[in-house]
Amino acid sequence: MRILLVGSQSILGRALIRALGSAHDVRTLSSSAPRGESGPTDLIGDPRDRDVAAAATHGCDAIIDLRTVTAADGVADLDRVDAATRGTYNLLTSASAATRYILISSLRLFERYPIEFRVTEQWAPRPTTNIDDLVCHLSELTVREVARG
Repeated sequence: MRILLVGSQSILGRALIRALGSAHDVRTLSSSAPRGESGPTDLIGDPRDRDVAAAATHGCDAIIDLRTVTAADGVADLDRVDAATRGTYNLLTSASAATRYILISSLRLFERYPIEFRVTEQWAPRPTTNIDDLVCHLSELTVREVARG
């Protein structure tokens, strides 16, 4: 299986490259060149650019997107929201062969609820205005809306 790993320069990304690399053809998409111990990067670019997203997803059977949980030091809040929405949308809609899209998000949205709180299919999330919460929430909404289409 050919897997595209987006946001692969995190600790989790490097671990996934090691774990999946022996059994699958893993290619990566990163917004910058690898630093230090980062794993290999096949493509450098921003998935908000539709051509970059199309080139990265070409021939991939699955996409694992880690961008919402990777560090975003020095990135403007508006750029993070744009990446969470337009970048996710471009990856999803340009991946003609991919049958799986795995968005790694965060359970941080649930921190303010009591531990016994029950989440069902009818639950409507109410994220805070914290940018980290919004980025995760908006990425998830984008995936949901594309899946409905």
